Amino acid sequence: MDDKPMKILVINDDGIASPGLWAAVRAVRKVGEVFVLAPDRQQSGIGAALTLHAPVRVSPWRLEPEFESQSQEEGLHPVTAYSAEGTPGDCCILALENVVGAVDLVVSGVNSGSNVGWDVMVSGTVGGAVQGFVRGFSTIAISVASVNDPKYEIAESVLEMLSRKIKEEPPAEL
Repeated sequence: MDDKPMKILVINDDGIASPGLWAAVRAVRKVGEVFVLAPDRQQSGIGAALTLHAPVRVSPWRLEPEFESQSQEEGLHPVTAYSAEGTPGDCCILALENVVGAVDLVVSGVNSGSNVGWDVMVSGTVGGAVQGFVRGFSTIAISVASVNDPKYEIAESVLEMLSRKIKEEPPAEL
């Protein structure tokens, strides 16, 4: 197992201020350095849409005090965050191709509301994740079933476990 921290991109469709996004960040910053690039507003139901005929502006996001702590002594890795005026797919592409570069893992979520069955066709969470996957990066899309008062703790635990597993045993080339 490599002791080098992973480089992890976190995106979502619920927007940069969503609690689910920051639940994902809490989970994966225990495993590696985290870069966030998320839409500046809610983008649920957008699917895999991309912005083709307008600029997509990216802005630094001010971290809450919980995420400003960069202490590796506490087992936490740095977090850098940006918001964009685009879709989850735009965010993933911009991060991988211009802002962050290559990563070890792309995480999309934690989405508030399940993404199962035909819902995956319109899910911005899944649509954003697809952009990481088709570019050859290990990718996880994760959701919780509840929209009203979602509990993210279990998703955080699962996401941390999956991230550690991917670090220990990286998948074969996609």
